[in-house]
Amino acid sequence: READTLAAQLSRILVWWLDLRRDLLPGDRLQLLYEPVPGPGEFRVLALVFSSESRGLSRRAYYFKAERATYGRYYDEQGQEVEKRIENGPIQEYEQVTELMDASGRRHRGVDFKADVGTSVTAPFRAAITRVNWHTRGNGNCLELRYLDSGVSALFLHLDEVLPESRPGKIVEAGTVIARSGNTGRSTAPHLHYELHAPDGRLLNPFEFHPTARRSLEDTDLAAFQRLRKRLDQSLSAGVN
Repeated sequence: READTLAAQLSRILVWWLDLRRDLLPGDRLQLLYEPVPGPGEFRVLALVFSSESRGLSRRAYYFKAERATYGRYYDEQGQEVEKRIENGPIQEYEQVTELMDASGRRHRGVDFKADVGTSVTAPFRAAITRVNWHTRGNGNCLELRYLDSGVSALFLHLDEVLPESRPGKIVEAGTVIARSGNTGRSTAPHLHYELHAPDGRLLNPFEFHPTARRSLEDTDLAAFQRLRKRLDQSLSAGVN
């Protein structure tokens, strides 16, 4: 259980630097610090160092919660987020992207955002609501939008609820709250599944369709992060685990 939990945590960090199915090589090294958190067999990675001598590559990540943030995130040595954000995404308050769309879409067809049940889900673009709550055994509560400018269809799955005013045929403006995230249908933990289809039916990667960015810490948050980073680096150097 511990090994599986840590492997999942590590993959969610390393995936922003590496293709985990292709890029890991013999001799690559990984050093980490982690701590238990509430929940059976649950852990949080506090810091990690990945190095690949054959590639001349070294990456570091540190867990830090900014003063006004709802969730902690992973940052590099300079205080920039490791994980990309979708700038006009469907959910603003989320803990982590737990699964990306794979290249073919055969294994996973969208992006999963880990978020507390009841978190607001918004329309990223002006859109028409095309359907709600179909195939609920797998999808759970769900909603589909058609973005009016592009014709792209967007699926929002495993919702706690679709708001009563989110009815098929209604036009919603960008930023309108349309639903609440949840853990319904074929879901093992609270999250929002976000999936995009081009007008011809092709799957689209949300991280390629939307503009993305990595935010950086500033001012007092950056100073607090650098103090924490130094302590974690000392523990890593001492071989504490």
